Amino acid sequence: MTEKRREQVDFSNMLYITPSALLTPRSSTLTEDISTLRGKNIGVAQGTIQETYAKAKWATQGVNIVSYPNQMEIYPDLVAGRLDGTLANAVSADQGFLNTPEGKDYVIKATLVDKELLGNGVGIGLRKGDTVHLKLINDALAELHNNGTYDQLAKKYFKFKVYP
Repeated sequence: MTEKRREQVDFSNMLYITPSALLTPRSSTLTEDISTLRGKNIGVAQGTIQETYAKAKWATQGVNIVSYPNQMEIYPDLVAGRLDGTLANAVSADQGFLNTPEGKDYVIKATLVDKELLGNGVGIGLRKGDTVHLKLINDALAELHNNGTYDQLAKKYFKFKVYP
């Protein structure tokens, strides 16, 4: 949920927030420190908040940001060594790549949170002014938190905290 997107839709309360992850080969010395990223090739999926972040924060500091149509097209170039890393949603990186045979030699080197560029978590988008449905959704989410169901499901499916 970004402020720009809030201009177009109303959002429910936060469902979850996952950090963006810098994914690299296990042996890499890259970190979120810009001095380790300068001159490196980092893949991002087009139209994502990770692309926005990388172009705003890293490209201006000498990092070569390579945009791909989607995250799944980045992994073959990462494995082939044409990329030094990728900035992706941590859940996608973990479940979509690290848990595959191709991902066994790769790790999340850093997680990034930036409310301005990476957003304030994920919520359900509704038509502006749809207060009836917004209240129903928010009440249901509150109940899931209050009765412990949310925590049980989060622990079952995620390796990291997805709700502050």
